[in-house]
Amino acid sequence: VFEFRFCHGSPYRIFTIAKAGARVARVANKVVLLTGVANSVVQMCAQALIDEGARIIMVDADATKAEQAASALDGPTDSIIWLAKDVA
Repeated sequence: VFEFRFCHGSPYRIFTIAKAGARVARVANKVVLLTGVANSVVQMCAQALIDEGARIIMVDADATKAEQAASALDGPTDSIIWLAKDVA
């Protein structure tokens, strides 16, 4: 089971332990929409979600920042999509 907790502005992950100490990733093969991706905390969350097997749609009002944020992530290129949209 996957969730985020925040401590002094830095995200860290909490996992529920399954049989034999294995992690259970609820976000594997799920699509997650993240807005305001120019924010460094959102970028860290995006990387953690990708590490757990999620597919990410990254949205920011600034196309350049959205593209830069997406290209900075380490993961399969087919798991990351970026869009320039104002969702406010």
